[in-house]
Amino acid sequence: MSVRRASEILVIRADASTAIGTGHVLRCVALAQEWQSADGQALFCMQRTGQSIVRRLESEGIDIAYTDTVPGSCGDAKELVELCRRVGAAALVIDGYQFGSDYQRIATEANIPTLCVDDHGHAGHYFTDFVLNQNTSVSALLYASREPYTQLLLGSDYALLRREFIQRGRIRRIQRARNHAVRLLVTMGGSDPGNFTSLVIAALGQLDCTNLEIRILVGGENPHIDALQQLRAQARFQICHNVSDVPGLLAWADLVVSAAGTTCWELAYLGVPMVLVAIADNQLGIASTLAERGIAIDVGWYADPTVMRTITKAVTRLIKDEALRCRMSEEGRKLIDGLGAARVVALLRRADARSLVGRPHGQ
Repeated sequence: MSVRRASEILVIRADASTAIGTGHVLRCVALAQEWQSADGQALFCMQRTGQSIVRRLESEGIDIAYTDTVPGSCGDAKELVELCRRVGAAALVIDGYQFGSDYQRIATEANIPTLCVDDHGHAGHYFTDFVLNQNTSVSALLYASREPYTQLLLGSDYALLRREFIQRGRIRRIQRARNHAVRLLVTMGGSDPGNFTSLVIAALGQLDCTNLEIRILVGGENPHIDALQQLRAQARFQICHNVSDVPGLLAWADLVVSAAGTTCWELAYLGVPMVLVAIADNQLGIASTLAERGIAIDVGWYADPTVMRTITKAVTRLIKDEALRCRMSEEGRKLIDGLGAARVVALLRRADARSLVGRPHGQ
């Protein structure tokens, strides 16, 4: 692979696959876009991945360096350090649950400002210059075990929104002259290996709403597309597969049923009321906190035997309650200002020599 030289290169180590989803890569695209807006160049170091992700990165003018080394291994970390040195990287971002404490310690040997994007304190001890956790439920106690120089970037002020969401801006969506919502979107992640989308479709099949238009957002890495197409033949919904304008599709909806992952920040920014299903342990806190703030309805854990009935009841309530939808929309807009990626990149760019791990700690 030939890496195009630029005045400053941001190296990002993140993977995407059917098994782990696309969220790690896509939220880092927000950082890459912001870095490039200041005439820098972004380079993803990653395992080989699906063509939808490759095309997305290429469309952004982002270079890719593939690695065949075991993800998260010491060999992977050493290869990453060598890549950073070879291209003269100005900063490094690591995003993925496979990148533990030992990996971070080795990666910081690149002696450039290094950021770990995290969700639930998976590494135990943290060696990077910055740790970013954009979840509203996060506490600094989660990162009590870290180096003295490690700075914590916690909460929704650091929510990573891609440029296409920012460009859509904070313009209030057109209020339709009706008391009932009629446009519903379902999105359960970029790959949805557990096919939780079908669970939500089954729950929506119990709705007593003849005028409801339902669209199902299916990511390019979803392995269940054929099964979902078969379901579509028996139900009243449209499948939107690997769409290019995700912000437009989210904004189209009067309400959204979503996994409680990174899509929550995009929905909040756009002011879209949401019904949240937790499909991973680290999503439980997100769903409950957003519900407490009046931004979402939390229907709980996907495997709960009552979850389908709870989804149906929550959607029915939101369809009929225009005042509730308006309140949720306003609270979501208050939470996310869209400047998270800009804040993070500014910190990486101005990190001085005292923050680098190659220097004596505490000086």
